[in-house]
Amino acid sequence: MKILKEIIWLTPDLSGLGGSEYMVTSFCRLLQRSGIHVHMITSAVHPSWKQVLGLNHAPGQIHLHEVGSFEWRDFAAVVDQITRSTSISLMQVMPLETFCFDIIRFKKYDFPVCGLEPTDLSDQCWWLPENLAQVMQQLDGLLVLNPHAETTARSRHHFLKPIQLIANTVMHDLYTTSDHTYPPTTFGCISRLSAEKGLEYLLGAMRLLSDRQPLLSLGIWGEGEDRERLLNQAKMLGIEEQVHFHGAFHPFKDSLAITASAAVFVLPSLFEGCPVSLLELAGRKKPVISTATSGGKWLLGEDYPGLVPVADTGSLAQRMERAFTDHTFRAQLTGCLQERLDTWFSNAVTSQQLIAFYSNMVAAYHNCIPAE
Repeated sequence: MKILKEIIWLTPDLSGLGGSEYMVTSFCRLLQRSGIHVHMITSAVHPSWKQVLGLNHAPGQIHLHEVGSFEWRDFAAVVDQITRSTSISLMQVMPLETFCFDIIRFKKYDFPVCGLEPTDLSDQCWWLPENLAQVMQQLDGLLVLNPHAETTARSRHHFLKPIQLIANTVMHDLYTTSDHTYPPTTFGCISRLSAEKGLEYLLGAMRLLSDRQPLLSLGIWGEGEDRERLLNQAKMLGIEEQVHFHGAFHPFKDSLAITASAAVFVLPSLFEGCPVSLLELAGRKKPVISTATSGGKWLLGEDYPGLVPVADTGSLAQRMERAFTDHTFRAQLTGCLQERLDTWFSNAVTSQQLIAFYSNMVAAYHNCIPAE
């Protein structure tokens, strides 16, 4: 039987500091710990991820291949270069975008190719290929981050090959304290500043609360293309003095200071796969208010009392105010998650799921190919 030993992980870009980049780094690190050699192919790697991927305290190894371009043919050439000198068991590509499918179409590989989609695969994800149902059939298997994505892959995109619901997880051992401190705020939000994160609804909720609770404040951590628009919105709503945009932060050195600086955290996203920020905050027993995205419901549980309807400014404001004023409610938000996190989203669970799925994919692929 073909043994799972070396894999290729292909992701177009790891130069940002978002949740998807965090997930790729944590998954590759878990594979390394399990003795798998990972060949990471990407255009560029942010120094924070490069430092983590360069740590070699495990039986496996991670080999970084920075292509330096966004031309899919350059990525395909690196894949060819690796496969000429190394026996590859499997290739993992993420996300399910045209760029990755162009590479898969380039040639027929003698190992299985799996996809990973960090979103919920809903129609709201405007960047997914219009012909996704067709191009997905090039994959031999699929990893998804929440049950809704699995259902959508089956029912809407007619993907009948193996799907693994994989647990997102947090690299607890890498977080450190630093001298960096932030001014205390009532509410906090860790988010990329982009349209799908629903931050305009959070600013709207702050405006609704400002008349009744003029001393409330909000800190937002993250960067993105919508920064200027959100700054202007805060000014137009007259809450620019209450809202603080802190920008980018180090994912491991600054995270604990951010968690400590706000009393309640809010995630107003329009859709999510399985957000790392929620995993971090819930694991540190911080009260969290989240929109009822498929990822939010999967991570926190359908009956979590801090869930609010998506894109509902009034409901968001009401739940935020209750979390601020009602100590009993705030305790409910922190007291019901630890068992769920340990059961579904631990490093051990994720590692076992990855290794089992990949091993089954490799075995099934080679059992279907006639021996030469």
